[in-house]
Amino acid sequence: MVKQKIAVVGGGVGAITADYAITQTPDWDKTFDVTLYQMGWRNGGKGASGRNARFRQRIEERGLHVWAGFYDNAFRNMRRCYEKLVQLGLRKVCDPLGTMDKAFKPLSHLFLAERVPTTSLDDNPWRPWVIDLPGNTKQPGSETRVPGPFQMMLRILEIIIEFMKKGELEDGPHRQLGIALPTGLLADHEAIHRQVSAMPADPTQHAARDTNALLDFIAKAQAAVHAMETAENIQDDAKRRGLFLVDIGLAYMRGVVGSDTFTNGYDVLDQWEFTDRLRLNNASDLALDWVAIRGCYDFVFGFPQGNTDRQGDTGAGTVIQAMSHLIPHEDWPTPGPASISYFCAPAPDGEMLEEFNATVASWMVKDLLDLWPKAKTRGKFDKGLFYESPEAAIYSRVNMYGSERYVLSVANSVYHRLAPSESGFSNLYLAGDWTRCGLNAGCVEGATMSGIACASAITGVDLLNVGAEDIPRENTLLEKAMFQTNSISGTAWPLTPFFARGEMTGVFFFYERPRDEVRAMLPDGIHLGHCPMVRPGYHPVGMSFCRYHNVRGSFIPNVLAMRPYGEATFAIPFTHTDEGRAAPLLYPRRLYVNNSSAILAGKVFYAMPKTKADISVGNTRFAASNADGLAIEFRAQQHRDPVALSGHPAHGAISDLLDMTFVTRNRHGRLFYNAFDLQLDRSYVAPVTGEVSVTDPSPDGFPDTQMAVAPLLDHRGAGLPGAFRIWCSWSMTNPLDSRRVRHAAEARSWVRRND
Repeated sequence: MVKQKIAVVGGGVGAITADYAITQTPDWDKTFDVTLYQMGWRNGGKGASGRNARFRQRIEERGLHVWAGFYDNAFRNMRRCYEKLVQLGLRKVCDPLGTMDKAFKPLSHLFLAERVPTTSLDDNPWRPWVIDLPGNTKQPGSETRVPGPFQMMLRILEIIIEFMKKGELEDGPHRQLGIALPTGLLADHEAIHRQVSAMPADPTQHAARDTNALLDFIAKAQAAVHAMETAENIQDDAKRRGLFLVDIGLAYMRGVVGSDTFTNGYDVLDQWEFTDRLRLNNASDLALDWVAIRGCYDFVFGFPQGNTDRQGDTGAGTVIQAMSHLIPHEDWPTPGPASISYFCAPAPDGEMLEEFNATVASWMVKDLLDLWPKAKTRGKFDKGLFYESPEAAIYSRVNMYGSERYVLSVANSVYHRLAPSESGFSNLYLAGDWTRCGLNAGCVEGATMSGIACASAITGVDLLNVGAEDIPRENTLLEKAMFQTNSISGTAWPLTPFFARGEMTGVFFFYERPRDEVRAMLPDGIHLGHCPMVRPGYHPVGMSFCRYHNVRGSFIPNVLAMRPYGEATFAIPFTHTDEGRAAPLLYPRRLYVNNSSAILAGKVFYAMPKTKADISVGNTRFAASNADGLAIEFRAQQHRDPVALSGHPAHGAISDLLDMTFVTRNRHGRLFYNAFDLQLDRSYVAPVTGEVSVTDPSPDGFPDTQMAVAPLLDHRGAGLPGAFRIWCSWSMTNPLDSRRVRHAAEARSWVRRND
């Protein structure tokens, strides 16, 4: 039998893991002939280290190497390697590094330095925070699976509730973590927990009604937390940390509940930058400036171009640890150094070692004393504290060569990564933390997972790879979603040529109403979602007063089009249905029309709730009335000439509100999904102001309203766009295309819009 030759290029963690994983498959030595090629004499890639004989065999690394407790694949492989070395007689259990438990030391404490604004110039704004983390008896690398996003959220919620019941996170009666909470938040979190616990364990079975109710509970808890983030509580170290911890936890929960994360995995969230996503889900700015959030970037050196100003904080050291357990393994005389401290940070692109050393020297004088106040002598850092001399005591390096540099996990990057089996060549497989490996970040565990996936692809053996469930999706999910369209262009034959079309001009505006009021306006089967454009506790609704003309079927000549007509619409955006899942939908609650043909076509084909009314349409006035007492009047004044919507700063906000799939419900309870495409990229808009007056006796009609309407603004804001007049052509999908339109809306719902 001829063995298959495998050339492993590179000796980093990914390549070595792939090599090792191949040797874990049955009869590998009879099937494969493996050769590893490494540039230089030292394996390990970014994890490689060496000794400097000039300075007491000092251990010198390329950066700080800390293995997190969740590195199950890396720890499992490492434990097997140590056991194999002993089994083969290459190492004894009694050797200094004879077992993995001797080579790895658990880290039960963490030091962070918080910068808190003070009212006195004499107060040091830096607050030290030493955290003694609770330990456990679990063996690193023993996990065989990780919980899915839904189970993970439930676990986090249970930890927060336990924290609230105790009043303080602690490990035993005397080792507190310095985190506390004001009373009054437990009930809201228990309500969230009850709702989550009542939902099916399988997220594909979650009903939109239950999901939206869960979001309501989370929003209520967020409001309570934000109300407690007072100046007094912020100055209290323990309460500040507790409030920020819960604030971030709730924003995380809101983000995963309001997306397709439960069913499509965490990679769905890659479209948003981490902090931006938390802010979008109502995390407070105070919490987002917290040192724990900064630490998330620090841990993965997540600063493009090495720019540490990203969070508005020019912290000098990314990670600070005393790794002193290394001293006995170096060759220092007695008495030797008391401790070794590591300071690691991203370097700006292009910075060389000489520049870096100058920066370090300046930082030691300016900032290090804030962290080590006892190192001050006559107002300056005492260099006499260094063992022997600063030159012998300080080792510095800048990783600037290709294989040393970090691959970042910036927003919208996951789907550009290649999975280990996606090289495009039949005999080339990939391994490294830069691949799509299930943990798409620069770390030992990511490289290990990639190496295992690479070995599985080469051998065809399904090897244990904890947390790598996202790899088989490769990059198909996002591309499929982006090819989907809820417009007529996505309609399949034979429905393709049959759709409605026409032209329209009219005024649109959206405004807030209390959520409970809006929820009561929805029929059974349609549920209220959440909209980031409005205040907590409110939901947007919209009105439009339009004139339609040249309305006809696509197969009907212009001369047979309907006569022009007026239409007043009241609609509710950001609704959901159970079958439509997370797709945001627009529900048209009532349409008053003065054209019988338009009413008949809308009701029969689209289940639109259209009703006859007497309507007059002018340039500055729209009025509608009927015999039942309906009285709608809108007076408008246009400001400025029309401009192309495609270049307007509010294009994105208007698209989010108007480019939604319509959902309607017929009298038998059946739901229909259609797209009313206003061709916004070719539309024109102008700002208007106005006053609207509505009296509607119908229980299913417009809400009674008396209000002034503010105009569309020329700058992009986070709230609802103001009122605008629009000129556009439009089309509406074939009513028989309802199912495809719904599926397209589902796919499009988690593709972030960047306009």
